[in-house]
Amino acid sequence: MSQPVTFRAEVPYEELDPPVVELVRVLNEEFDGFATIGSCGGHEDGKPGDIHAPADEWWITFELEPAEPEADTTAPSGDAWTDLEFLAYWLGRMRAEKGSAVRVEPYAAPPHLNFPGRMLSFELAGYRGGDDGVEPDDVAAWIRRGFNELYGRGAGG
Repeated sequence: MSQPVTFRAEVPYEELDPPVVELVRVLNEEFDGFATIGSCGGHEDGKPGDIHAPADEWWITFELEPAEPEADTTAPSGDAWTDLEFLAYWLGRMRAEKGSAVRVEPYAAPPHLNFPGRMLSFELAGYRGGDDGVEPDDVAAWIRRGFNELYGRGAGG
């Protein structure tokens, strides 16, 4: 049996890049099944595909809560799967209604070099500028709008 998965470590919000703080907060506090594990708000010296994104890009990586933290694989809990489904739908609606360049994509480090069955995470990303650019704060507000519109609750509810 593998080591139990630690889910939801304390997030040092004061250490995050300011542009992504609110969106990281929304992902951690509004979704029961998500835990953020990395983020970048964009940097003047950043490079595409690097841990430091270029100034016109931003990203947040999150994991899904495992159904069985002590299992050999981290298949998601029901809450995590439902949360991911909502996020995919609601961000798709944002792209359709606003033309915003925001996306959620799967990501995995090389499983054969790490922990097979435990490497899948997701990246929420976007970029600034152009007709379809979007700021992370706008995405956070859009997600809160979705919770209110679809579930009749605002942030923290």
